Amino acid sequence: MKLLPFVFSLFCVGQSLVAEPVLPKKDLTNKKINIKSQDGMVLATESQKASFKGNVVITMDTLLMKCQLLNVEYEEIKGKRTLKSMHGEGQVYCEETAKKIKAWCDRLDYDHKTEVINVSSDKLSKVIKDDQTFEAESFKIFLQTGELKVDKSSVLEIRLD
Repeated sequence: MKLLPFVFSLFCVGQSLVAEPVLPKKDLTNKKINIKSQDGMVLATESQKASFKGNVVITMDTLLMKCQLLNVEYEEIKGKRTLKSMHGEGQVYCEETAKKIKAWCDRLDYDHKTEVINVSSDKLSKVIKDDQTFEAESFKIFLQTGELKVDKSSVLEIRLD
């Protein structure tokens, strides 16, 4: 039996997976999230988790993520399903076009409430911000500000092209 490509939107099942921000701000908390997966998905409604496999593509406003395996956690807030976090593995690529940030790594953890992405690799993760290249084991990317922070004490290589 051949599995067809799977498309999952966090606006599915008749309920929106959109958080209601306390204060109006321009961020990702109330954006539609689309997830496409080549090899299908497993949804565990009781534990509020979903797993996607094979050429996974995640789009959310100006944020694009690609990986081979994605685990999504969501929660109920005021009766609505809301994204809590995402964990991607395998040939991970992430791009935030508004902040001009691109990242390549082995693993990516995204916290939706704080809008912080942790990228890490067994050897080196690569981040390009404003046409400058940075390499280290792991980084924190703060999406609201566009700030980068070296997360682990490792060698940081900066290339000015």
